[in-house]
Amino acid sequence: MMKEIKFRQEYDDIKIAEISLPEHIFLPLNRNAGAVNLEVGHQINKFDEVVPGVISPVTGEIKEYLKMYIDGIETDVVKIATVENGRDEGDHDRNNITDEPDKNFHEKLKKSGYFLENVIDSDCDIVVSAVETDPLCSVSQQILRENRKDLNQNFDLFKKIFNRKKINFAVPEHLFDMVWKLQSQGVNVWKVEPNYPNGIPEILINSAIENKALKSPLYLKLEEFLNICDAAVTGRPNLKKVITVTDINGMRNINVIKGTPLSHILKDSDIRSAGKVVTGGPLRGYANFDLNIPVTDITDSVYVQYEKDVVRAVNNQCINCGRCNGHCPVNLSVNLLTRYSEFSQFENCRDLGVENCIECGLCSFYCPTGRSLVQLIRLAKSEIKNLEGEIEQ
Repeated sequence: MMKEIKFRQEYDDIKIAEISLPEHIFLPLNRNAGAVNLEVGHQINKFDEVVPGVISPVTGEIKEYLKMYIDGIETDVVKIATVENGRDEGDHDRNNITDEPDKNFHEKLKKSGYFLENVIDSDCDIVVSAVETDPLCSVSQQILRENRKDLNQNFDLFKKIFNRKKINFAVPEHLFDMVWKLQSQGVNVWKVEPNYPNGIPEILINSAIENKALKSPLYLKLEEFLNICDAAVTGRPNLKKVITVTDINGMRNINVIKGTPLSHILKDSDIRSAGKVVTGGPLRGYANFDLNIPVTDITDSVYVQYEKDVVRAVNNQCINCGRCNGHCPVNLSVNLLTRYSEFSQFENCRDLGVENCIECGLCSFYCPTGRSLVQLIRLAKSEIKNLEGEIEQ
C-alpha cells in the first residue's frame, strides 16, 4: 500500500519584505460595477475609485481596458501606469493602530470596501484563522509572528465593531504558545494540527461546527481580520497583499501592491526562465500563461517550477485504484465524477455532489496515472453553473 504523505505546514520565521513599485498594475473590475467612466489617459490618484468598489492603490495614468483570465475566469481589467509618489496622506502601518473606532466606523468600513452590516447585526460566530490554506504558503503564520504584540488590542477593537463578547481564533499548534494569553481577553484560541488540508475554510469551519459547537461561523483569514481593524480606524482600504513566493531556492514572503503583475514579482525575486508559474499553491492553484496576471485580494502564494521540473498534463485513463476516493476529505466518488465530466455527462456529476468538492487537489496528487482530476471537477462545476443560468433565463 502506498504510504500516505503528510503536507506539514510548519514554517520558519521568514520576514515580510517590501518590493519595488511596478511600472504598471492591472486592477480587476467588478462585473456589476456599471459603466466605466474614466477614459484612457485619465490621471488617477491613489485611493480614487476607478469604478464603484475598485480603489486605485497607486497614482498614475489609465493606459487601457482589457480582459484577462484570472484564476480561470475571464475578467475585465484596467491597466494603470504608476507614478512614484512616496507615502500618501492616509497611509498607515498595520502595527500602529492606537485609536478606537468613532461613531462613524460603519461608514469608514463602507468607504474601505467592507459592507459588513449583515454580519454586525447577526449573531453568527466569527472564526479568525492563522492556519495556512495551501502548501508552500507561510503568509498567515508570518503575519501572526509579526503582529502578535498587537493582537490583543485588535481583538478588543474587533469585538467592539461587531458587538461580540468572544471571537474564535484558530492557530497552528506550534504557534499556540505565542498567543495563548489571549484566552483571558475573550478570545477562544484553539489549536489546529498544521497538516494540509486542515486550514481550508470548508474543513476548518466544519470542524468548528462539529467540535466547538459554533453557529454558522464566519471565516476570516488573519490578514483580512487585521485589514478590517485598520479600515475601521482609518477609513482607508489596505492596498497591499502579503504573498509567499516559492521556487527551487526556497520561500520568500513579500508585501506587494494589489494589481502587481507576476512578471514584476519574478523579476524582483530574481527568478528567470520559469517553466510554470502557479498562483494559489501547488495543489489548489492555477497555472498562468500570461505573466501580466496581477496579485488580487485572494492571492496568497506564487509557486514557480523550472522547465525541467514541470509535469505536463496527460490524458491517461482511470485504472479504478480508488486512491482519489480514499484521500477525498469530503468523501466524494472522485473516480466516477471525473469520468462523467470527461464525457460531458455533467448532470450525473451534479447528482454525485460535485459542487461539494473543495478542490484541495489531494485526488490529483495521489492519482498514480497523473489524471487532471481537479481540472475535470472544475469543468463540471462551471458547466453546471452555465446550465443553471440558462434554465433561469
